[in-house]
Amino acid sequence: MKEKLLYPINAWQKLLYLAISGFALGACMSFQTAIGAIIEWVAFIPAALVLFELADKPRRSYWYGFFFTYCIYFVVWHWIVSFYPMDFAGMSRLASAAVVALGWCGLPLIAAFAGGFVFLIFARVAKNIRPAFYPFLAAALWAIFEWSQTLTWAGVPWGRLALGQIVGSFTATAMTASLFGSYFISALIIAVASLVAQNKNFTIELSLSDAKSGSKYVFMSRAEKIQDTITLKKDGAAEIIEEKDLSGEKLIETVKYLIENKNDLVLPKSFFLRY
Repeated sequence: MKEKLLYPINAWQKLLYLAISGFALGACMSFQTAIGAIIEWVAFIPAALVLFELADKPRRSYWYGFFFTYCIYFVVWHWIVSFYPMDFAGMSRLASAAVVALGWCGLPLIAAFAGGFVFLIFARVAKNIRPAFYPFLAAALWAIFEWSQTLTWAGVPWGRLALGQIVGSFTATAMTASLFGSYFISALIIAVASLVAQNKNFTIELSLSDAKSGSKYVFMSRAEKIQDTITLKKDGAAEIIEEKDLSGEKLIETVKYLIENKNDLVLPKSFFLRY
């Protein structure tokens, strides 16, 4: 199977995508650099791919959101290592290391508990709206999450995406906070990355020549909620299916026709594959 833009298919891929986005975003907001200010605008793309794939799947979405937020705030809480060694508290180096490690690994759990609801609410709401609104829904929910971090003692108000833009020539971006607030910048960063992730020009290519005879794949359209299991056969010439043709029963008929005639498939990325 050849994929130009890989949608996360299994749980391990989802966790990898979320870890990449989480650690990158955490680093961008914690260590302000010009390169980080640029990377921050695209760092959410892997997480957006996971988020969109979880649309209308609320059962496990919370834990993916929990893990994603934990990765971000694990980096945000990096400064806690500066307490080592804790000679001022009369602790040995071993005890100091244990306390610092516990704090660094434990404190991000508080933010992760709240962050999981971003993915959960997205998954529940997404099934009732058009996919075109997914990026803006993700942006709004993340802005609300950042605002929630200012409400109680458990919040981390310095963990905001807008902080990653306070550097060099990017200060102009951060200064828009005086007009719309820092949450607007955070929402804009999430929306831009999500729109890129949803770009219709990306495709998923399935090459029958790379699959074993008898392999089973499930094709599902998020928009049409169409699903069918296809048994792959032999290899053949490639053929492109236009997105407008992939709807209703015509999807199943077209896929079966191409397989029976030994053709490969190129599907728009609004479709995903399970195997």
